[in-house]
Amino acid sequence: MARGGPAGGGGGGGGAPPPARPHYWIPGAFAPVDLDEALETREIWLLVAEQEGLTFDANGEPEPRFLPEFMPIAMSPGGDGLIVDLRPGGSHGAVFLWNHERWGLGLPMWDSIGSMLRDVAVALETQTPVLLQHAALGGAEATCVGRVDDLGDLTWEAAR
Repeated sequence: MARGGPAGGGGGGGGAPPPARPHYWIPGAFAPVDLDEALETREIWLLVAEQEGLTFDANGEPEPRFLPEFMPIAMSPGGDGLIVDLRPGGSHGAVFLWNHERWGLGLPMWDSIGSMLRDVAVALETQTPVLLQHAALGGAEATCVGRVDDLGDLTWEAAR
């Protein structure tokens, strides 16, 4: 089954593989969203948080919920998102994983969008793991290495 590219083109003849397609280039199979999709996702998650109401854990602490100060910037096919925390304080501007089933923030995956872009670019250019700082701080997301196949598909594989 043919994938990508013009009919009858590509394939064969050695040379460099085609450039990576940009669909899900952020580790964890995340694709950037445009402003309309980011705002729509944000509104949906805020509505869900409002409908669920404030809940408390076994210790009487409020359960995590999506806040108006969170802005989605990328989505995975499974419905999870990368969000930027826009609240004042130490995590302002940090990029977090927002798991649509577990809700709540862990440790930041990156300190900023700029650090995310640098981390991904360096990892792809040097074939070194991404998310090393996150892992060093005890973050739950595994380090991984990006690989581009002959069809230009980028996948992230667990670092060894």
